[in-house]
Amino acid sequence: MLSLSFAILAAGSAGVPPEPARPTVIAYSTCVAAKHPVEARRFVLHQYGDNWRAADWDYRKLKDGTCVPPQMAKDEAASLRKISGDTLKMALAEALVRRDLAQFDAALITTAQELPNAKLIDQLWKKPEECKNCKAEQLQQLTHARDVFTASLAPHLFSECVVRAEPAKSHDLLMTEPNSASERQAFDVLAPALTKCAKPDQQFSVTRGVLRGFLALYYYRVANAPRVATASAGGVK
Repeated sequence: MLSLSFAILAAGSAGVPPEPARPTVIAYSTCVAAKHPVEARRFVLHQYGDNWRAADWDYRKLKDGTCVPPQMAKDEAASLRKISGDTLKMALAEALVRRDLAQFDAALITTAQELPNAKLIDQLWKKPEECKNCKAEQLQQLTHARDVFTASLAPHLFSECVVRAEPAKSHDLLMTEPNSASERQAFDVLAPALTKCAKPDQQFSVTRGVLRGFLALYYYRVANAPRVATASAGGVK
């Protein structure tokens, strides 16, 4: 386990079925991305505030049973067919990075606009100090709502931070084979950025697989974000 300072909901919590093994998920998501390239890309790039009905429709289509190997053990095949939306999204992101972005291009990251996550909290809720006419109970509810959403958003902000801080090293990690010595070495090389982007007031332990999934998700999202406007001799583009 890597001990990092950010919050994330743990897989395998009470009432949640265990996720399939990482190599199984990667093989499955690679097949799905090849069969449904448009839906896979759209599903991975879907973020909070986008049309959730469209994402739900894509998720249903992307759970393609034909990508489950027929020789797979019954219990493992069953868990693959019940794969969660979050796990599938991160696995598809990795499949898309490895397929479409295998050649590292620093400009895809360095010229990308900031993703909207950082501004979401203030867009959804007032700051407590701005709620001048709120009663004590309303302030408590407002603060709680902001705290819960901040915790759920933390791994997203953390992952974008790491990808932007070390795009080449993040890419190197995503090109390694899961559970390999090269993956462990890539994590070690990336450790300073992980520490830099972690926030000490949000402690949580996360598996390497989940962390790698988040980094894949945000590498792909940042690489596909709108570009930052740049000044040129002809004006501003």
